[in-house]
Amino acid sequence: KVKILPNLKYFELFTPLALAHLIMQDGSFSNNGIFIHTDAFTHSDTKRLAKILIDKFGLKCTTPKEIKGLKIYISSTSLDLIRKLVYKHMDPSLLYKIGL
Repeated sequence: KVKILPNLKYFELFTPLALAHLIMQDGSFSNNGIFIHTDAFTHSDTKRLAKILIDKFGLKCTTPKEIKGLKIYISSTSLDLIRKLVYKHMDPSLLYKIGL
């Protein structure tokens, strides 16, 4: 019951649409940014996913530790950028997950 990231070409496959789905499923908005709850991923895959968000989209991310594992935190300084990337892909009922 552990989620894994595929190794091959994952960087290319991770699009704004994929990011929108990840946020709609596992995201939550905080006044200070967006959390992606990656408890079901290994620590190394969570860190790899955060690196993809940083390298591919230029988001400011960290991986704070939780009781169950790591999660990804997207800084409030990246909110405008993330909204621009995912807004058109998100279901209107879930826009609250990006603070709208």
